[in-house]
Amino acid sequence: MATERLSMRHIREVLRQKWVQKRSLREAASSLGISAGAVGSVLARATAAKLDWEQVEQRREEKLEERLYGATPKPAAQRPLPDPVYIHEPPRSGERPDPHPNTPVLLAPPEGPMSRFWHVVHNALAHPFLLVLPARWGIRFHDYTAKKAYPSLSTRTKTTAE
Repeated sequence: MATERLSMRHIREVLRQKWVQKRSLREAASSLGISAGAVGSVLARATAAKLDWEQVEQRREEKLEERLYGATPKPAAQRPLPDPVYIHEPPRSGERPDPHPNTPVLLAPPEGPMSRFWHVVHNALAHPFLLVLPARWGIRFHDYTAKKAYPSLSTRTKTTAE
C-alpha cells in the first residue's frame, strides 16, 4: 500500500541533519519521528538527483520536489461513458461482432414483480456501476442483474443427463 509522501519541510530537515549536522540515519529518523527507511529513501533520491545542501537551500519547494520526484503527472483523460443502448442492441449486419456473444440481448420488457424490481436495479445501479467499479466487478454485477431482470432471455440452458 502506498504511503503519504513526506512534506518538503521534512525532506529539507532530513537532508540538513544528514549533510550539515552529519547525523546517522537512526538519529535523524528519531528526531523527526519518521522511519530510518524514509530517511534513507530521501537521501537516495537526493543523491540520484545529484543534489547537495547548497542546492537544496537555494531551490524553491516546487523545484526541489520536481527534481526529487519528477514532474507531476497530468491528469489522465476521462474514460468515455458507455452507451447503454449499444450494450443491449444486437449488432447490425456489417458491424463488428458482439464482443460478448453469450450475453443476452435484452429486448423484451420484464414480466412479473421480481423481474420489474431487478429491471429497476439493473438500469438504476448496474449501468452506473460500470463507470465506477473495477471493470470485472461492474460487468459481473451488470450480467447478474440482467439475468435476474430478464430470466427468459438467459442464454444458459440446463441439460439433463440421460
